[in-house]
Amino acid sequence: MTLNLIRETIGTIGLRTKEEKIPLITTKGKEYSWLFDLRRVFMQRDTLEQIAREFWRRNEFNEPFQLGGLETAAIPLLTALMLTAPKERGNVNGFIIRKDRKTTGLGNAIEGIVNHLPIILVDDSINSGTSAEKARAVISMAGHEIRMMFVVIDFLSKLGMSWRQSNNISVQSLFTLEDFNLSFDHNPPKPPQAYREIWRTATPGGFAFHVVPKSAPLLVGDRIYRGCDAAKMQAFSAETGGLIWEYQTTGAASSKKGIWSCPAFHDGRLYFGAYNGTIYCLDAETGEEIWTHPDGEWVGASPLIVPKHNLVYFGIEYVRPWAQGSLSAYDMDTGAKVWEHQIEKLQHGSPGYWEGGDLVIWGSADHETLALDAKTGNIVWRFETRRSVKYAPAIDEERKLTAFASFDKSIYVLDVATGQKRGEWPTEDICYTTPLFVGNKLFCGSGDRHLYVIDIDEMKLIKKINLYARVYSSPRLVGNRVILGTAGGRVFEIDVDTLETKGALQLPDAVTNAIAVSSDHRRIFISTYMNHLYAFERLSSAEEGTSMSEEIPDVTPIEQNGFVAAPSVVPGNAPYGNFERITEGVDVREMCCEVLAQPEMWLISTTRQDQIAVQRETESIFLRSADHDRGKLKAREDIHESKLTPQAASYPSITRWVDGFAKNQGKRVARMLLAKLRPHGRVYPHIDTGEYYRARDRYHLVLISESGSAMLCGDERAVMQEGEVWWFDNKQVHEASNLSGDDRVHLIFDLEYRD
Repeated sequence: MTLNLIRETIGTIGLRTKEEKIPLITTKGKEYSWLFDLRRVFMQRDTLEQIAREFWRRNEFNEPFQLGGLETAAIPLLTALMLTAPKERGNVNGFIIRKDRKTTGLGNAIEGIVNHLPIILVDDSINSGTSAEKARAVISMAGHEIRMMFVVIDFLSKLGMSWRQSNNISVQSLFTLEDFNLSFDHNPPKPPQAYREIWRTATPGGFAFHVVPKSAPLLVGDRIYRGCDAAKMQAFSAETGGLIWEYQTTGAASSKKGIWSCPAFHDGRLYFGAYNGTIYCLDAETGEEIWTHPDGEWVGASPLIVPKHNLVYFGIEYVRPWAQGSLSAYDMDTGAKVWEHQIEKLQHGSPGYWEGGDLVIWGSADHETLALDAKTGNIVWRFETRRSVKYAPAIDEERKLTAFASFDKSIYVLDVATGQKRGEWPTEDICYTTPLFVGNKLFCGSGDRHLYVIDIDEMKLIKKINLYARVYSSPRLVGNRVILGTAGGRVFEIDVDTLETKGALQLPDAVTNAIAVSSDHRRIFISTYMNHLYAFERLSSAEEGTSMSEEIPDVTPIEQNGFVAAPSVVPGNAPYGNFERITEGVDVREMCCEVLAQPEMWLISTTRQDQIAVQRETESIFLRSADHDRGKLKAREDIHESKLTPQAASYPSITRWVDGFAKNQGKRVARMLLAKLRPHGRVYPHIDTGEYYRARDRYHLVLISESGSAMLCGDERAVMQEGEVWWFDNKQVHEASNLSGDDRVHLIFDLEYRD
């Protein structure tokens, strides 16, 4: 009755549809047919309390846990759950995960304290899993893992199911879309590129206030070099993430900016600047100082090296009132200044180099871009902009073009020899990045949350790709894809030709820097603006189990004659990986007689269909179940011990058969139940998670199934017939359908290896 009341309230005030003639705006500026606004529901005290009490009813016997919620929708729900917790549980710990780290105050990503207890993440709903993945990444950064997720509405989308499978997280929900007679308008496939984290490391001292490009990682051989807010230049092992050496600059840490200069490497030496106004040259092998040159108050710009002139170029910032910046060239061996061009304002921009004309192309804080003779510093041409150019330009040697992005919110392409404008494309926010030329395309991000793709042959905009957060990370090429990060902590891979998203990776903090890519394209190295450094392996199709050049099989259930049926996705004679038919021809007549003769037994326990949303169309008779007396304070899915129920005595032929089967398999029986699925019913997609399932194999003996029992597991489909015993991998996403007009009955049991 409680669930009906909650559902009615959601349907009345929480479900908004286009029939209401109100804007339901998508992230792409279009309109939804419907959406849920559960914040309105959570503002109804009675309904919020009903949801909270339903949560505690379902989790009454779970071991002690703590609650985490992602702002902002989960905050009232999280508060209600903490306030209505049963007294015998004592104080239930809770914390809030921020969508973006707070840039003032304590600079927290998590508000509250995370303790040692298992974590249940709560939210209003789960669709693609994008928000849940952000919460998971932040919690993982803090050294903890999510055990389970509780939501009011589970969309059961492909991406959401893939997310929980990949992270081994179960989801408990009150409702699905079907409960509101809804279905997806759009259910995109998961991007095919997958990743495996190899290592991570963090350097204390990250300063949250500045969400801007900082010192990008530089991969040279088997080492990663990177500066950080803590004013350290560091060398890490690309293989293990171990710190090889670090060089602490003096005085720069007090600025809270430390080292934003991206290091440059040449002939065994490392060049960079720091916010103490000094430029440095270190031995890249040992980190030992070769020379330093204090030549200003601050250096935030990154160096450019032109070996044929033996020069390294830096932008310098001063406190002097007459010339607060300079574009300067220094001798690579000694650090002596060779030439400079003084400017009025603080110079943060970095240069690029056109080899064909031996020109240094440099965006100035004086609202112009200049071309300077690389050897002498003489000005060859100037191009006026409306605001500063803060990051280095890109050069296309073949087409003799330069491209840069400006704080005046525009992307420019100029003739690199003359400075003549070839094209300008306005964006809706500042641009703080270096563009990337790839063939006849230019890729450039903007603070307006889009990646701009420009055809440089025809000088026209091809596409704006919405990346949902500010784009300051300079794009890089990995194979035939462009890879870049966002201030939302997501890393994207975009196909150069189709402009489709082929990979998406969530990190806990903003990625404002360029990403380093190994020469074989197998590994990527990502530095966040908070001094965290990650190494990921890009998984091949063989490792991932799915061809990256083919469509992902559609395993979403389809509608047939008014009921749900699973489409076949396994080729004709292809071997199963997630299923195995153990035996067939089992004489099930006596067992079926025991089941059919006692229909009242299905009514003894309804907890499975009442408390587990994906099982709501089933009925169950438990024959062996979790022994809560021996597994006190543990969640049901983590209790290893099991015992016969009182009902088991009414099914002697079934228990006898299972004991014999287990003995023949060299295993022992764990839990066991009879499961009935109603005509045209469905067991919805889910994963069996917990310590109990990790140590056991699951089997089905088909007792009654007129038309065969259809099951999906992973991307495979099997049809099980009466008298057959099947093993399947219940740690994969799986679901089942009853295609007949009669009840379908399975004997489900788990076996564990003998000691």
